[in-house]
Amino acid sequence: MKLIVVSTVLLVATVDAFQSAIFPSRVVWKKTKQQVKYKQNHSWRDREGKMRTIVQTKQEGDLYMSLQSEDISKDSLSKVKETEAQDSFQEVCPYNDNPYYLDGTKPNSAFLLATQNFIRQGSALLEQIAVEKLGIVGKSYIPPEEKSPLVFGFTLSNEDVKEAERKRESRPGSKVESNVVARGLYEVGCFVLDELFDERPIARFWFLETIARMPYFSYVSMLHLYESFGWWRGVELRKIHNAEEYNELHHLLIMEALGGNAIWSDRFLGYHVAIVYYWALNGLFFFSPRAAYGFMELLEAHAVDTYGTFLKENEAKLKTLPPPAIARSYYTSADLYLFDDFQVGKEVGTRRPPCETLFDVFKNICEDEAEHVKTMAACQDYARVGKLVVSPHLAAVVASEDDPEKRKLWKKWAEDLNEEAVVEKK
Repeated sequence: MKLIVVSTVLLVATVDAFQSAIFPSRVVWKKTKQQVKYKQNHSWRDREGKMRTIVQTKQEGDLYMSLQSEDISKDSLSKVKETEAQDSFQEVCPYNDNPYYLDGTKPNSAFLLATQNFIRQGSALLEQIAVEKLGIVGKSYIPPEEKSPLVFGFTLSNEDVKEAERKRESRPGSKVESNVVARGLYEVGCFVLDELFDERPIARFWFLETIARMPYFSYVSMLHLYESFGWWRGVELRKIHNAEEYNELHHLLIMEALGGNAIWSDRFLGYHVAIVYYWALNGLFFFSPRAAYGFMELLEAHAVDTYGTFLKENEAKLKTLPPPAIARSYYTSADLYLFDDFQVGKEVGTRRPPCETLFDVFKNICEDEAEHVKTMAACQDYARVGKLVVSPHLAAVVASEDDPEKRKLWKKWAEDLNEEAVVEKK
């Protein structure tokens, strides 16, 4: 018995040391506010388990910041600008921002990448088993309630989501029409989500966004297949689906920044369901593109209901939190070509949402999902009656060419050019 206990302790210690060497420092954060002459405390626990706090105080119009830590005997108080304070607070937030969207350092052989991932995921699995089943933790262990996403305290009621869906489907023209099989699979999927992610909204959103990218991968793959066989070419459709996937990618990155993929079992389930879903959609698209688009419309409509409910339940808390850097870079970037390209129901440049708080971020995501619903409906019309779906940029060019005023100017220019040619001949 002693041998088993000693072996288990050594195993956990080894895993803990391995993680410390492989993974970057984990920063844990929680925020409290005290209205004492405008004072804000931002506290977090670093990987070594030390508590650190940045205190912001405004006195007589001047803003001061001090760093308090267990390993610092005396606080350092300094006068700062408002912008410097905001930047400092964003630095200590628990957002795991990945500016280059990478999971590794460089592309490599499948064998090497798979081995590295096996080691990463394997160590995470051992840690989860040690904590949950054996109650053994390493020195760098941080309780789930002290790190993202649980530290935020977000809530999401499954019953409220169902009620939002019922209200939407009761409105004329808002219910997504589907066959019995698709509706049955959808209902089963919603039930499983409710059971697995009850009161864990960020993990649920991460799982949904992992799944949500697969249809667009599938659609593009099948369109490439059609084109490679010389059956049919859908250039604009591929372009729109690429833009849709890019949008869903950023939703996923935002959820990862909020810690949605923190638990090994969630990652394992999400990745494997995504692979199965991808191949299932390939087969469905092969026989009926319209059915493949229809099932995705069901899921996107559910996402609108879910995010809308989440916004209502957590509005006050979301408005106190800054947006992750990845959200700012996507929604306020100078290059919004792909952002415009998946919204087939809007003109280019007409939607430029704000991104000042985490509430703005989730509102933007909710509106994005509503645009996906419209795009999937348009794709079904394309598959059913051949109503062409084109990107907003091409639609803008075509509309510009059809402008009567521009045609009039072109005609006048051509007439003037002909007159000059006649004069030169004389």
